[in-house]
Amino acid sequence: MIERFLRTLKEECTRRTGVPLRRDDMRRELICHLGWYNEHRPHEYLDGRTPNEAYHDRPAGNLASRAEPSAVWPVTASFATPHVPIRGAPGELLRLVVEQHAARKHLPPCIA
Repeated sequence: MIERFLRTLKEECTRRTGVPLRRDDMRRELICHLGWYNEHRPHEYLDGRTPNEAYHDRPAGNLASRAEPSAVWPVTASFATPHVPIRGAPGELLRLVVEQHAARKHLPPCIA
């Protein structure tokens, strides 16, 4: 498990951005990456939960009720998994806010 984590850290953090040469700068970059990794990155091993969701025994974000912007989307479509209830009414107008985690462009954006 540790080896897989280190591989992920290399692939998603140090190889996508320049590695800071100063120890304090590198420490800040690692802390930022670990914050994103624990709070926003779903893990297959944890059944789609983030490490923070698993540690604090919270349900996976992908199992929460969802908004459906299309009024005619088939709710029970076989490819729409996991099946979760729709929040509000289908076809509801949505406002999507996308933010970079700690202004780090090499990390995938977070949906707010």
